[in-house]
Amino acid sequence: TYVRYKEPRCEERLSPCSTFKIPNSLIGLETGVIADATHIYVWDGVDRQRDSWNQDHDLRSAIANSVVWYYQKLASEVGEARMKEWLEKLNYGNGDISGGLTTFWLGNSLKISANEQIEFLTHLYKNSLPFSPRSMDIVRDILILAKTDQYIYRGKTGSGVEPDVQSWGWFVGYVER
Repeated sequence: TYVRYKEPRCEERLSPCSTFKIPNSLIGLETGVIADATHIYVWDGVDRQRDSWNQDHDLRSAIANSVVWYYQKLASEVGEARMKEWLEKLNYGNGDISGGLTTFWLGNSLKISANEQIEFLTHLYKNSLPFSPRSMDIVRDILILAKTDQYIYRGKTGSGVEPDVQSWGWFVGYVER
């Protein structure tokens, strides 16, 4: 079931911001840059805006705490050529990484609409993205926000500000019953 508020706005492309951590995780797993949800990147000691970022993180804690530096390191290790190739395979938004390998999804060149976000998540749910079932299983698992006998609730937040555009917040996710 789809419910759209301000339906024409659902076609407007905006930066995915931290919701890009979903495809970034999949790409990192599929390319072998990270092995699984326990892959640790050691904190570089630089104090960042959120206290929760100022420590070592694995993939699970990095997505839960939306740790930008973890995903910037991951993108750097994936590399520009492979990142561009995967975004083309995914048909992810405009696929534009020209804003820099560690910043293109952060209020920068990469843009995606709400409808495209839903399409991407639908493919993740249906196991029909061009990734191994293992990679998709790991990412679906790290996206769990709540789980009961009746449902599993998965999702990711993101927020941003761009020149000439209002601030916005994303929540992309789904409920399985």
